[in-house]
Amino acid sequence: MGEDIRENAARTKIEKIKIIDRELRSLKKNTELETYQLRAEFIAKAQGMGAEALGQYTRNRVKELNRKADPDPYAALKRRKITISKPDKDGGVYVSGYLPPATGVLLKSLLSPARRKGVASSVAPEEDKRTWAQRRVDVFHQCLAQSSSLIAKQNGGVGTVIVSTTIEELEKADCSTRFYTNTDIELSPLDLLMLGLREDLFACLMDKQGIPLQLGRSKRTASIYQRLALVAREAVCSHPNCEQPASNCDVHHLIAWFDGGRTDLENLTLLCRHHHTSNNDRRDFRFGVGHYQRDAGVVKFYRPGVPPEENQAPARRKSAGYRIRMAEKSA
Repeated sequence: MGEDIRENAARTKIEKIKIIDRELRSLKKNTELETYQLRAEFIAKAQGMGAEALGQYTRNRVKELNRKADPDPYAALKRRKITISKPDKDGGVYVSGYLPPATGVLLKSLLSPARRKGVASSVAPEEDKRTWAQRRVDVFHQCLAQSSSLIAKQNGGVGTVIVSTTIEELEKADCSTRFYTNTDIELSPLDLLMLGLREDLFACLMDKQGIPLQLGRSKRTASIYQRLALVAREAVCSHPNCEQPASNCDVHHLIAWFDGGRTDLENLTLLCRHHHTSNNDRRDFRFGVGHYQRDAGVVKFYRPGVPPEENQAPARRKSAGYRIRMAEKSA
């Protein structure tokens, strides 16, 4: 019995030391107390505290000292970022980042309903087997779905989820089918249902060459329907071998707006920001800079001394327009 008590005491002491050392790693260099001084304070406090209370105390104490050492009110705002990984083998992505206090409090408040079982689900609370972490994701999804249409309207359609597919693919779809989107994330039929596309489906009719029907506009900015058609036709940037998804692309006028180019599908293509800013709108090869133009319905890149090139990268070949065109050629 005595040995068990001593072992438990030793384990508790080790655990508390780990907590102290972990929090001290966040201490800035220019604080009013040195690390060794604060460590001595924490060890003294640890005698009468449990591990959880000690963790809270040390964390708050370090935050307090850091704030005094760095009075910059924009310090957290400057560090804000969100990164989203490429899809993994299961199709999902990892999200990481840093949120300033105002954004963090909004997110935590939005996710707070996840404490209750049955939230963001049609399953009764007593039958809800999801973990708290899983419920938080489902609540987050619900918040994003509810706000996405508003964001898209405010940004001229940017922010809309667009699926590029063919009628034949839809008819033959099963649980293994994956649909290409305007991001680099592919969706299964289940994913489409989760997005609610049963009630809000954008369709784009295309001819046998994989070219969307005309949707003309006299405005300089492409409409949401033209963006939908471009995603269906091209899916990614039109520069050879570029696979930047449509969500990272601008809508480019092949004949520049200032030269009389219209905002019609025949005169539009997708270009990522890098290739858009390096395009020669004058189309005269000045300074050796190339441009894009349509050849037999296909956008190609023209540059001095090189035959025109079409983007045939794997991501481009997934677009509905490319697949329809290839199917028609082989028929």
